[in-house]
Amino acid sequence: MSIKKGIALTNEEFFFLASLFKCNALIGVPDPFIGYWLEEIETEMKRAAKSLVHKGYIVYKNNDIDIMPELLEYVKICTKTNMTLWIQSEQEGQEEESYFYLNARKVIESRVSENDDQLSYLLQERGNPAQTWREIVQAMLPEEKPIVYEGIITLPLDTFTDLLEERHYYNLQQIEKTLKAKGVPAKVAKVLAHSIKEYKYRGRISSFYHMENEFRINSLYVLCTEQTNWVARRVERQFEELVEIRSVSLSQFLQEMDDVITRAKKPAARMM
Repeated sequence: MSIKKGIALTNEEFFFLASLFKCNALIGVPDPFIGYWLEEIETEMKRAAKSLVHKGYIVYKNNDIDIMPELLEYVKICTKTNMTLWIQSEQEGQEEESYFYLNARKVIESRVSENDDQLSYLLQERGNPAQTWREIVQAMLPEEKPIVYEGIITLPLDTFTDLLEERHYYNLQQIEKTLKAKGVPAKVAKVLAHSIKEYKYRGRISSFYHMENEFRINSLYVLCTEQTNWVARRVERQFEELVEIRSVSLSQFLQEMDDVITRAKKPAARMM
């Protein structure tokens, strides 16, 4: 298989490979064996190893495992990194999801797909962190739009995410009513409700920064419509998870994107 086309792994294969390295957690790869008995896990791990052998990714030699050099490098970066980026986007009904694992010189992208509840990953080598970050920002970069509200709208995080995820089940009036009930001014609630219901592009970027035994996480939601561009920054106040929503200019958007990285490295950032 050509490396330029990427290395395809199932959830079980990726989990098996990660288990060969000492890491507390591999962001983006859930444990596929939760709820299994120990004997069942051993059987499934052997099945994953056999599948990797069949693909030519690993070879057993004298009770040891040789991993294809490119794959070995990829998995080392994924398991040893202290910075992982998670990007989700939706545009015109097309959804994409990727994880980016960074080290000082190189970035490995893991593009996620799901078929019949089965997760699979396509690992690809990207450029250096600076180059990859420019490409991520460019991919999420909206067109310049007017600022429709100069203030900051504060909502409970679960209210905001529920309206976005379940917008098909709410009509415009219900979304607007919910926003007003949370203290959003009437005129702004009408515009924001329309943006939630009829957005052109929706994105989310989260940074996971691993320092010693602590994971610091920071997230930014992006909502683009024909009228304006919104960003929603996750914050925590008095143990309550909130989002601060702003209508932003292009320069403000770029600053918010950069802050996703810098805020994750600050001790004040907390787990989502």
